Amino acid sequence: MFRENTNIVSFGELGSITGVTLLKEYDFYKCENLEYIDLSNITNIETEGGMEENYTFSGCKNLFKDVKILHMPKLTEISGLMFGYNTAENVNPYIKMVLMESVVYSHRSNCPFGGCSNL
Repeated sequence: MFRENTNIVSFGELGSITGVTLLKEYDFYKCENLEYIDLSNITNIETEGGMEENYTFSGCKNLFKDVKILHMPKLTEISGLMFGYNTAENVNPYIKMVLMESVVYSHRSNCPFGGCSNL
């Protein structure tokens, strides 16, 4: 969707678009300057078929830089490696807490938060 768009810094508007509930693989991949995204309506972060790694936020090194909390109140399904592998290219040092208020089903989850070095 917005893959490798380094112009995006904030995407609070995503929470206002009520029809968007699913994020797929690589949607925000390498959006290196993205600092905030509203995930309040997202219920699924997965791949086609839901069984593989998704890399949705892989390479988003500055995500949640100011708030330090990843809040997904409606999330019910997630695939693995949402932040990618914990490598220098992917690592996100800012996220310190993940809040999920629903029961989350993880598809073959290879550490969905693997790139979050301070969790």
